[in-house]
Amino acid sequence: MQIDQKILQRVKEAYSLATDTALADFLGVQQSTVATWKRRDSYNLELIISKCNELNLNWLLYGELPMWKEDLGSKIINEPSSDYVTQQLISFEAKTAALIERIENGPWSPEIKLKMVESMIRIVEQTLDHGDKENQT
Repeated sequence: MQIDQKILQRVKEAYSLATDTALADFLGVQQSTVATWKRRDSYNLELIISKCNELNLNWLLYGELPMWKEDLGSKIINEPSSDYVTQQLISFEAKTAALIERIENGPWSPEIKLKMVESMIRIVEQTLDHGDKENQT
């Protein structure tokens, strides 16, 4: 099972969705869209993240527990230690580098590779913008 299908499987697991039809309904897409994602080993990550915003992204993308953001604990909700932040930044950098390498070495056309990188950038920017808004309140 590819990483893309693992993400779809994790969504099904988290929300107790027994079938791909239930997954499609949850995501607001046609069942044929989910079938195409599986066949092409790709998916709309922005859509999935927007529908699963209570899930811990590390769990959704990499299977790293905990599953739910609420279970991350006070380390994230309150003031995280600088060591923890540094560890998370190093982890993010390594994972980003691995994703970029996968994209560079993947079988996709240059146009698709560009779209993948643009999507990654957009997700990070949206996350940063969301964090900026939370800090203003």
